[in-house]
Amino acid sequence: MFNLIIQSAAYFFDINGETFSRFAREVLHIEVQTDFTIEREKRNIDLLISDKNNAVVIENKIKSSINGIDDRHDIYSDQVQSQLKKYYQFVTSDDEYRNKTASCFIFSPNYNRIDLSKFSCGEKYTIVYYREIYNFFVENRSLYDGVLYFDDFINAMYKHTKDYDNDLEEEMQRRFQNTICNAKKGYGGHQL
Repeated sequence: MFNLIIQSAAYFFDINGETFSRFAREVLHIEVQTDFTIEREKRNIDLLISDKNNAVVIENKIKSSINGIDDRHDIYSDQVQSQLKKYYQFVTSDDEYRNKTASCFIFSPNYNRIDLSKFSCGEKYTIVYYREIYNFFVENRSLYDGVLYFDDFINAMYKHTKDYDNDLEEEMQRRFQNTICNAKKGYGGHQL
């Protein structure tokens, strides 16, 4: 399933090329020109961003891990053949991209720890945690003044900046509060 956060990021990058170039420089540590193209789900790559010199692969891993692929595991290696290798091979061999510098990234919540050393071509990828992405957008919020849903996008990203996934904690807190409210109602509104 294509994640709404990465889809929103693509939208906000696309409407402001200057900001994406700044994001690429400050967060991804690469130089991308302002005249780039963004393709979503090309060959199953979440985002493929390219300019005349670069092919940037961005995979988003919110609640999922790296997917292995069944065909041809290397019996001489402990590394898992995965989508990472497939994507890297695509951008380094496809006629449209092979003469460009390939840069590969995984956007991941801070609570989602991924060990890239287990995957073939994992060394070709850099993990960028959501806290870095979130901080960039917060610091550059003024560049999106008046753009609909920008604050919603930032708010949706915030929970993924935490060092642990607090969905269960939030659900338990909500249930506990409901139990207290229901108990108060059961006592005729008297204080407990």
